[in-house]
Formats: sequence, C-alpha cells, structure tokens
Amino acid sequence: VGCSSEATPEQVQQWRAHLWHVAPSDVPKLMASVPPGLRKNRSFMLAAVMKEGHALEHADGDLKSDRALVLAAVRSSSGALRHAHESLHEDEEIVLAAEEKQELDALEEAACSSDREFVRVVRRSQGWTFALARESLDVHKQTMLDEMQQKGFRAIQPHINTALFSDREFMLTAVQLKGCALELASDDLKCDRELLCAAMRTRGVPLSGRETLRVMLLKAICKDGFHLVRPFLTVSMLSDRDFMFAIVKMHGWALQFAHESLKSDRGLVLAAVKTCGDSFRYACKELRSDREFVLLVVKEKGSALQYAEGGLTLDKEIALTAIREWALFPIQFYEGTAMFSDRDFVLEVVKVRGWAIQHADKRLKSDMEIALAAANCDGFDAIQPYIDRRLFLDRRFVMRAVQMSGRALQHAALSLRADREVIVAAVNCDGFEEVLPYIDASLFADREFVVTLAQMHRGVLQHACPKLKSDLEVVFAAINCDGFEAVRPVMNPALFSDRVFMLRLVQKRGEALKFASLGLRSDYEVVHAAVENAGSALQFADPSLRSNSSLLHAAKAH
Repeated sequence: VGCSSEATPEQVQQWRAHLWHVAPSDVPKLMASVPPGLRKNRSFMLAAVMKEGHALEHADGDLKSDRALVLAAVRSSSGALRHAHESLHEDEEIVLAAEEKQELDALEEAACSSDREFVRVVRRSQGWTFALARESLDVHKQTMLDEMQQKGFRAIQPHINTALFSDREFMLTAVQLKGCALELASDDLKCDRELLCAAMRTRGVPLSGRETLRVMLLKAICKDGFHLVRPFLTVSMLSDRDFMFAIVKMHGWALQFAHESLKSDRGLVLAAVKTCGDSFRYACKELRSDREFVLLVVKEKGSALQYAEGGLTLDKEIALTAIREWALFPIQFYEGTAMFSDRDFVLEVVKVRGWAIQHADKRLKSDMEIALAAANCDGFDAIQPYIDRRLFLDRRFVMRAVQMSGRALQHAALSLRADREVIVAAVNCDGFEEVLPYIDASLFADREFVVTLAQMHRGVLQHACPKLKSDLEVVFAAINCDGFEAVRPVMNPALFSDRVFMLRLVQKRGEALKFASLGLRSDYEVVHAAVENAGSALQFADPSLRSNSSLLHAAKAH
C-alpha cells in the first residue's frame, strides 16, 4: 500500500503508540516497517532514537544531519554515531556523549556480572552526567519498590535491573500499578495466573476471577485490541492452536505472530483471511502455492490473491473469483498479459467491472457480447470510449445500446438515426429532449413516428413538419400528453375553424371554445358539447345562444 510523502498526525500518533509498547531491542524491527513519511518526521524519529539510538539508521537523510537528533541517539546507544551524517562525526559534544555512553555500558555490564551488583544511572538536569552507585540486588529491589510507589512504574523503568523482571514479588507490585508492566516480565511470570489477573484488572478488563489465563487474555484483546495485548503473550501461547484460532477470528492480521507451525494450518489461515484478507501474506509458502486452497481463500476475500505464489495470480478461475469478490481488485495488473486476450476471461470480468474493457485485446473490443456486458455493468457512457467504433454500424448493437443510454444514438451511423424503432427506444430510455439533437430531421415528417412519440413525450409537436401540425390525430396525441395550453401555440391555427376538431376538443376542454372561429361559436352542437364539459364555456358562445334555456340548464349543471 502506498504512503504519502508526509506523515499525517494520525499516523504519527498511531506509530508512537506502537513505539511505546515495544521493547528497545525490537525498535529496529519496528522501524523497518514504518511508512517512509514517518522517517522524515522529526518528532517521531526523536522519540524512536531516545528509546533505541540505532533507530537513527532508518531516519531520512536530512534528519541524520540534525545535531540534536544525533545527540539524543548517541546518548541512547553509543554505536548510533555511525549512522549520523559524516559532518557530525567530529562534533566534540556528540563524540563525548558517545564515549560516555560507551563507558557507562561497559560499567553496567561489569557490575551486573559481579556478585549480584549493578550500576545505576542518574541523569542530571544540566547536561548528561553520570552518578555510578553499586548496591546489592536486594537493596536495589527495595529502592525500586519504594520509588515505584512514589513515582509510578514508567518513571523508574529505565533504572530497573532487568534481573527484577523475573522476580514475582516485584513484578506483582509493578503490574498492580501499571498493567502494561507485564510485557517486561519473564515468560514464566506471564503465565502466573495471579500476576496476569492483577495486570488485567489494572487495565480495566472485567473479570469474574474464575477465568483461565487464555480467557483473561481473550477478554483483554476484546477490550483493548490484539496489538496492545500481544506483548503479554508467550511463545507457548502463540503456539496454541485453539487460542490463536480465537484471536484470528477477531483480528486476522494476528496470524503474523502465530508460531510458524500454525501458519501452515489451513483452518487457522482461512479463519484469519475471513477477518482480514491481507493476513494471507503470513501463511506459509506451501499454502500460498496450493491452487485448491488459494481458490477457497479468494472466495472469502478476493484481496488475498495478491499474496498467492506459484503463478496462481494468472490462474483464470482464481482471478475471476477474486475479481467478483473484491470491488477494488487491481484489474489493470493483467493488462498486457494473455488474460486480457482470453474472450471468456474478459467477458466474465466486464460483467462485474465494465470499465475493464479498456484493457482488453483490440480484437475483443469489437465483440458485441463483451461490449454489451460491459455497458450493462457500468453504463454505456462509461465504456463507450473504449469499444470499437464499427459496432455503431450494427443495428442490433445500437438498438441494445440506446435501450441502456438514449444518448448512445449520437454515435450511431446516420442511417440508424433515421430508424424509427431505434429512435423510439432511445427516447423511451432518456427522454425526448435528451435524444432530440441526434434524431434525423426526416422522421418528423413521418406521421406514424410523430404520433407514437407525441403520445408519450412532451414537446414533440413543435418539431413536427407543418403538415402534421394540422393532422387531428397528431395534434390530439400531443394534447393528451402535453395539455392543450402547451400545444395551442404550435398547432396550426386553422384547426380552430375545423368543426370536427373543435367538437372533439371542447368535449375534452370546454373553455377551448373561446379559441373557436366565430362561425363555430354559434354552432349549437359545438357550444352544447363545450357547456357539457365546463359551464363557464357559455360565456364564449355567440350572444344568440347565451339565453338558450337548454344551454343555460346545462351550464348550471356543469
């Protein structure tokens, strides 16, 4: 997965939390996996080198010239100086700090190996000076317990003799103050039920007191997540199949920490993949090269295919299974390979990723079935730029295309733009106004075509030829769809003098009588039909008919 050139605040916070929970000896391994952007982040790298000076090796080139950063690194690990920029190798203060750290390390090593004594380090506020004091381990233990009660575990952790991490009494006190202190305990103490229970209670894990070690740890993982609990786990726990099975069902990526023997366990790996497809990268190579198992895995998580071995990424059945399951599958990975020259493969791919037709072999871009399958998936507009132009000469293809997107008509051959059936299909798909610019003008003189469109779509009559604007069937089809007021300005005015037209019109809209010719306003049958529809229409009748008793009665009734 790619990373941006600059680390985000969230990334810095997340990786500093990781840094906090790893032992100094594990810092180089952690640094090897941090995103490139963090290696340019001064605050993160300062925290890293203060915990383990050799983290300077992973810093960005510019930071290796940062005097304050290099000074902090050599105060943590004298050997870190070799990772600094050459310009700082002769810096007097840096060299002196490295020598003092080297001397102190030698003293500590000598002290720890002689008669259960060791050397304590005190860092003064003014610069780095060292007070070296020898004391027995028992005295040191009591001193540390007293200071732990006053200052807390984290404050005194750097000064604790590592021999105390195997002392049960000391570690019990430590975990009661700070649950995460358990990560420093020896493997034997990590399996001590009382010690583990105390650590879990300190961390706020709800316990009844009857849980087994593994149940307590699983409850902690449910509460805090696997990453924070992992330092408490021993090799034997990570080798326990049932325990790891329960973990990977919650956090699939935890498979990376399982014992190597478990990474070849099909059931365990499959459970991890169901939770996290990327966890397949941690399975043994044999499983990642097993065609039958890889096919089973990608049915659960298509993203797992990227970690398959033995050329299985180019297996047609496996690839198609992954593509169907994984919406973000990088289909372009197969561009230029034989896969995109395989008709069956391309046809199946475009059914779920229509735009993938752009990567298909040129020959397949002119395949009608493939083009239509792609359009059916992503829409015609999305795939149109990638298909062969010759397809637009084929009436069957164009008919299917305009049923998906009426605007596809613009790409059709000129002869097909005058095809009545094709145009009707296009208009029914996208609407008359959208398709209008692409319709051959000759069709607007076709009576049957205009009637068909006018019955279903507004605004058709205004584009009809003058002759059809006088055609009763065409005009009434438009009136029924658009309404009289919309049609009146575009129809032939001569129709208002046509008795058949007006008689039929006023039966539908009585007040249209006002547009009738004077002769028709004195036609009793026409006026009576208008009044039967709308009593108010009587006002538009010839004055000689306005006092007619039968018309007045009809007007009152309507």
